[in-house]
Amino acid sequence: MDALKLERRAASALKDSLRGAQSAGSVQEILRAALRGVRVAAGWALGHAYVLAHDGTGELVSAGLWCADAPDGFARFRAATEATRLERGVGLPGRVLSSGSAVLVEDVHSDPNFPRATLDPGIEVVAGFAFPVRAGERVVAVLEFFAGEAIEVDAALRDALAVLGEELGQVIQQRWTTRALAESESRFRAVARSANDAIVSADIDGRVTFWNDCAERIFGYSEAEVMGGPLTRIIPPAYREAHERGVARLRDGAEPRVIGRTVTLEGLRKDGTLFPVELSLARWRVNEASFFSGIIRDVSERRAAEERLLEALRRLEASEQLAREVSLELQRKNRELESRRAVLDADLREAGAFQRAMLPSLADLRVPELSVHACYQPAEIVGGDLYDLSPGPGGSVRSLLADTVGHGVQASLRTMVVKTLYERHKAGAATPAALLARLNADAIAMHPDRQMRFAACCFDLRPQPDGGATLRYANAGQLPLMLLRGSKVIELYEPGPFVGMTAAAVFVDREAELRPGDRLYAYTDGLLDQWNPNGEKAEEDAVLAALGAPGALAEVMREAVAGLDRFRGAEALPDDLTLLGYELRGR
Repeated sequence: MDALKLERRAASALKDSLRGAQSAGSVQEILRAALRGVRVAAGWALGHAYVLAHDGTGELVSAGLWCADAPDGFARFRAATEATRLERGVGLPGRVLSSGSAVLVEDVHSDPNFPRATLDPGIEVVAGFAFPVRAGERVVAVLEFFAGEAIEVDAALRDALAVLGEELGQVIQQRWTTRALAESESRFRAVARSANDAIVSADIDGRVTFWNDCAERIFGYSEAEVMGGPLTRIIPPAYREAHERGVARLRDGAEPRVIGRTVTLEGLRKDGTLFPVELSLARWRVNEASFFSGIIRDVSERRAAEERLLEALRRLEASEQLAREVSLELQRKNRELESRRAVLDADLREAGAFQRAMLPSLADLRVPELSVHACYQPAEIVGGDLYDLSPGPGGSVRSLLADTVGHGVQASLRTMVVKTLYERHKAGAATPAALLARLNADAIAMHPDRQMRFAACCFDLRPQPDGGATLRYANAGQLPLMLLRGSKVIELYEPGPFVGMTAAAVFVDREAELRPGDRLYAYTDGLLDQWNPNGEKAEEDAVLAALGAPGALAEVMREAVAGLDRFRGAEALPDDLTLLGYELRGR
């Protein structure tokens, strides 16, 4: 086959496979289209797809996708493949997963690293070739092809298939992203639709993409009337030219001038009346597209009340009687403000209860060899600390301790985002470092400006038959783990950057062995950042001594925290406090 035919064959593999994958709906359909196109274009007898197992082991399993001339052909090889799971570096697909590049095996029967030939020496294939499907730096699938005789894979075809693997990975990533966005949008719409303020979203061209029930009430337009239409229909004519100039600046890449601020403007109802509004604007992106969401509050009643108050003050200058009337009005206003404050306090208490409800129930974590307890005290009604304990890989207990930036309401909102990201990845990440890397990638993608940065420590504690346990941990700017073994204190620490600081962050797994009777503590800086009325700081050695006292783990931890409360006296807790404790009971 001359060079021109080789180039045409490679181009045909890329073109046909990519066209079929882009029109496919699911990931399986994408891989099936790629198998069919590459096999036919290259003239190979059999194509098959391996994918990563969903159990978090990082092993490859058969996707059950085959492509061959005869539907029932290669029966023995199919059976051997369906029965074989492959670790990284093992077998033809495992080598592709490990290296991230294509691999050719000239004879599977003589190759020392082809387990399926060992499982069944009578398999019907001779030569094999496989290449990775990559989503960014991650291999998400391996496509392998086989023939009953020796095959050649020239440079042109290798290059074409390498490009195809990258393109297929992008298509798969787009499908995953689309599905995740649809789920996220569904949750957003459920909350936003019932909000007490108007919430309106628009694209970069100023066309409405979301319109909640409150927006319908205050502006008079139904959702069907405004969706996809221009935002200018709710903007008074006097402001439209300025609005159009602002939209034009945004299209040219300029930054919005009112992001993060609350501004007072006028809105235009469907009946043509103007009314005062307060607008808080936020910007968000989906891939390369920009969108804007505004929270709009009708302040007509408040504006009217303010005007009435001003009129009362003017009358105060004329007579004492008017002064008494103004005093009564002010008293009424104060009662109204107190009532609103009471509502706000109730909302905060409800938010605090909701935040506590996100924390795991330790009663559901049944590990006979392990005692576990948690102490959690936010500095305010809501806080910025978060922890989670759940079954991990290999029978371990997986724990996450996170400390978001800031305090109070803003920090608590960040914990909800961290919780959502962690729930997405905790079962799929094979190690603590891999989990922190996934959280970092999501945080950077959501907020390249580092607004979602937070400290975190993730660790897996796996009981062993001898009554001890293996600890695997990774750190992202969090305080060290403290291992108490009798009177000895062992600090377990591996430096790592905050999650959400940089896309280049590297997180490292470290291991330690625990013995029966050992206690392990993880805590946020609120445990030690405590001061008494004399300006004296709590001593770390004293706190650790209290945590090493004899007795049941839960009682020891509660007494240690109570001792810090007594140490502070009347001083408020300056930072959120979270303390996780583990004790190996042995067998």
